[in-house]
Amino acid sequence: MADEWWKDFFSGIILDFWKEINSERQTKAEADFIVKRLGVPDGAAILDVPCGEGRLSRELASRDGCRSLHPFFGGGPRPCR
Repeated sequence: MADEWWKDFFSGIILDFWKEINSERQTKAEADFIVKRLGVPDGAAILDVPCGEGRLSRELASRDGCRSLHPFFGGGPRPCR
């Protein structure tokens, strides 16, 4: 396996597949579960690892009072919002 496998892993057919099987409704339900189960307070920062293409990061960042970060191999976490 290449040393920098992550550069291409979340692209092409795997990304197309992942986008197809996860509906917006499911993404919202998963984000609700994370917030409730972890007791995420308003204004919290959530680190999404591994974030893939950022499906949950974007949903969490769209909510009031929540900051979601996802790792970016080119220089550390980037905010989704």
